[in-house]
Amino acid sequence: MKIQLSRDVKDKPYKECITPKQGKNFKAGQELLINKENIYKLPDKNWELCYFDLEKEVTYPFFITHDEIKNDFRKEINFLIVIESEFEELITIPEIKELIDSQRVATSRSITTFEYLDTYQRFQSFYERLS
Repeated sequence: MKIQLSRDVKDKPYKECITPKQGKNFKAGQELLINKENIYKLPDKNWELCYFDLEKEVTYPFFITHDEIKNDFRKEINFLIVIESEFEELITIPEIKELIDSQRVATSRSITTFEYLDTYQRFQSFYERLS
């Protein structure tokens, strides 16, 4: 799974960071690998999707806020990108249906074309298991 960033993010602090000087820059459109264990809904109804930098061994948290979902705008993340072999794993993430229904989860049709999972025919049998 990957997240695609919606804008440039400058000096993103990592979770283990004590001083804010240790941030990293990310580019709009950049895709970052993440795993299922680093995708979860927080008690405040926001979603946290974390990228683990293997080289530095630190975690960078990215967020999809409840406000973004409600008002359909994208501050940091365009969407979570999954491939068909990850569908089974995806539907095990608690409350993931909310992100799917708000068109925050997509599959890659080509290098530049994505289709949201809520309308992707090959995902329908998995989607029905979420209901």
